[in-house]
Amino acid sequence: MKKKLLFIGVPIVAILAIILFISGRSPEPSDLAKEFEEKIKQEDAKGLLKLVKVDNGTKWGEKEAESIIKYLKDDESDYKDQIMLLNAQASYYESDGKANNIISQQYPGESISNIGPFYIKKDKGIFGGDKYVLKARGYKLEVHAAKGANVTFNGETVDMQGKGSKELGVFGPGVYTIKGSKKYDYTTVDDKTEVTLFDLEKFEETASLNFSGDTVSVNSDIPNTKVLVNGKESGESISENTVFGPVKDGIKLQGLAEFPWGEGKSEAVTVQSETTEEYNLTPNPIVNDEMKEKIKSLINDFAKNRNEAKAKKDANKLKNVSDSLKKSYIDVIKNYDKENYYEGKALGTRIDFSKVTYENGSGGKQLIHVPVEFHLKSREVYEFMDSELEENFDEEIVTLQYDEEKKSWIIEGEKDDYESSNNDYMASKDVAKTTF
Repeated sequence: MKKKLLFIGVPIVAILAIILFISGRSPEPSDLAKEFEEKIKQEDAKGLLKLVKVDNGTKWGEKEAESIIKYLKDDESDYKDQIMLLNAQASYYESDGKANNIISQQYPGESISNIGPFYIKKDKGIFGGDKYVLKARGYKLEVHAAKGANVTFNGETVDMQGKGSKELGVFGPGVYTIKGSKKYDYTTVDDKTEVTLFDLEKFEETASLNFSGDTVSVNSDIPNTKVLVNGKESGESISENTVFGPVKDGIKLQGLAEFPWGEGKSEAVTVQSETTEEYNLTPNPIVNDEMKEKIKSLINDFAKNRNEAKAKKDANKLKNVSDSLKKSYIDVIKNYDKENYYEGKALGTRIDFSKVTYENGSGGKQLIHVPVEFHLKSREVYEFMDSELEENFDEEIVTLQYDEEKKSWIIEGEKDDYESSNNDYMASKDVAKTTF
């Protein structure tokens, strides 16, 4: 009985030995390279998945195999580089490290397996011999997105844990899709990006969702102008030539600035995202009707006083003016005498409040510049030349300075307005006309 069992056991052992021998056999490195090339040409994702091994913790499946096949079919350059690399690795191992090519020169010894999305590596076989495997590289992938964004990766929700970045894990070569949406007070912006994990040497990749959405060009002549969206502060500040967003059609934008005398706003503008127009959000330094009336009264008094100062040869007729402005009138008046003098009467003013500009001047002076048209009937009389009284218009920019301690304004200076010849001069609905 024992002999019979022994007789039966001999074939079983032989069969097991053959199975172990066959299973322990390793394909040649060049065969692995050739098989890889065939799987790509045949677009055989399942075959590629079976051929290629991945390290524990590296996520790589049939879907990713399909994506990388498509990528390599579309990108001939990367495909050729990958095949060249596998062939160089195969040549290295099959020649016992004696192969000499451009890749083995750059990556000598076993370091030749440290590059490539797909690479050939030598391992130990079952019986201690050499075994060669074709492996897929693991890439560490991280996503960056604005805090509060909803992010999905390959169709699955990513818990960003309230942060702006998160490591997604380690993934094999492939084309991966990351989507996200970010809700703002006035619009929701969707974003999408594709990341291709196929770098030869860099095995960490970052994908970013920026949620820029539609943007518009905005401008303010006043630095650090706050932007209001539909009447509410957006938390954004702008200066000259700024891109603002995200926006959607129909929302209203407005500029806001804090002046020492109060809060000023620009006109509200309605956004059309497809426009190439730049929206002017410069806040109006004339912050309310009360201030407007004070400025108008001050300028009108100046119109009368400057005329009277010259007509009566007395610069002290000027009130609420700067010392430098008063001095300029003194310099004019001192040249007057019985034969050389000024004669005239102030008739009125036009003040364009739509074009008042603000300046934070030298030494911290708080200034506004106001277009003013002075209407008068006057003449200059000289010893050897006489003239008749006639109507005149002086188009000027009158500069006013704010006194923060006294909370009042003075006339700081005046100069010619070189834009008075423009077609829109004094054409605004915000022009205030006064007749004396």
